Amino acid sequence: MGTSSAALAAPARAARPDHIALIRKVFPDVTNELTAQNSVNVRHIRADYESDNLSGAMKIREEGFYPVTNGKHHDFVLALDVSHTGDALNSWGGETLLVLLRMQPHPEVLDVADIQMDRESGVWDKPAVLT
Repeated sequence: MGTSSAALAAPARAARPDHIALIRKVFPDVTNELTAQNSVNVRHIRADYESDNLSGAMKIREEGFYPVTNGKHHDFVLALDVSHTGDALNSWGGETLLVLLRMQPHPEVLDVADIQMDRESGVWDKPAVLT
């Protein structure tokens, strides 16, 4: 969902303090107010366009932090909603990102995917089972 300029000026739902460092791995210039101007490269989950970085005035909202078992690794998925200045209210503007993180031996980003356009596929209809 897009967000109006007035909503972008409102305080964001705060991420947990330890998650700010993880969000910074995707948005290197993120502030404590969860605003940013640039991201690392983000790919679209359907691969219908090349991966590219996000840029411009953005507000980030943490939507969830989920454990994922990947063989012997215990990884995490960080879900982020990104709104841009100028997004119309109730529009499809912005992105919904899933960030795959490996926490050991040190936090690193394995993948960042924009999944927003897949809302019509039913991905949001019921809780996903991540395996």
